[in-house]
Amino acid sequence: MAKSAFAAGNGKDQFFNGAFRADDVQMRWGQGAAATGALVQSAQWSCQRTVNFLYEIGSTAVYYVGNRRQGNAAFTRVVARSQTFKKMVETFGNLCKPQNLVLDAKQATCGKNTAAAAGGVKYTLVDATLNQIGGNITANDIVLNEQLGFMFVDMYYE
Repeated sequence: MAKSAFAAGNGKDQFFNGAFRADDVQMRWGQGAAATGALVQSAQWSCQRTVNFLYEIGSTAVYYVGNRRQGNAAFTRVVARSQTFKKMVETFGNLCKPQNLVLDAKQATCGKNTAAAAGGVKYTLVDATLNQIGGNITANDIVLNEQLGFMFVDMYYE
């Protein structure tokens, strides 16, 4: 059996074990409305929890106190005809009615090892509300980009 030119010496041959399609990632918001056509170019999110140390006098015992959580998310898109971001601003702009924002990355089951490729991850940003809107444009590419920033109270990870 032939060896890879890059595996010569002490390396191992590589092999195809499955594939993941970028078009299997879905962003949903509110009551499950899809963000199709939003031209989202990047999405970032994180959730932090505060944990403090509590020390006991006269002992070496240490306790963790906390579990208060808060998160932030940002989405950048190319401004186009899609009304999706406008609807997101209307939906999440109401401070009194926060809604869940869901990023669902279902992995494709194509390729050699479909068991390894099946699955995915789902993030639910709980009770998200819009807290920032911004934009930018450069003279070089004449593309208007818009950023939406969110805050949320917790994140579910499935």
